[in-house]
Amino acid sequence: MKKNKNFIFALKNALAGLIFGLKQERNVQYDFVIAIFVVLLSSYLKINKVEWVFVIFSIGLVLIVEYLNSAIERCVDLAIGSNFHELAKQAKDAGASAALIAALTSAIVGIMIFLPKLIKLL
Repeated sequence: MKKNKNFIFALKNALAGLIFGLKQERNVQYDFVIAIFVVLLSSYLKINKVEWVFVIFSIGLVLIVEYLNSAIERCVDLAIGSNFHELAKQAKDAGASAALIAALTSAIVGIMIFLPKLIKLL
C-alpha cells in the first residue's frame, strides 16, 4: 500500500473508511442513528452551548472508538485468519470493551443533560 502523497488522497481514503463503516458495520449504523436522534432531541430541548459541546464530544467519542474497534477487529482477523488464538480474542474483547465504555460514558452525559429537561416537560 502506498503512502498518501497529498491531503486530497488522504481525505478520499478517510471518507472511504467512513462510508465503509456506515455500510458494513452494524454498530456504526446504530451509533449514527442514535447520534441523529440525540442531535434532534438537543435541538428540540434547546440545550445551551456548553451542553452542545458535551453532546458533540460524546457523539464523536463513540464514533471514533467504534471505528477503532472495527479496525482492530479487521487487523486481528487478517493476522490470524480462521485460526483461534487467545491473544486475538483478548485484543478483540478489549476493543469491544472500549466501545462499551465510550457508549456508557456518553449515555451518562446524555442522562445528565436530558433527564432534567425531560422531567420539566412532564
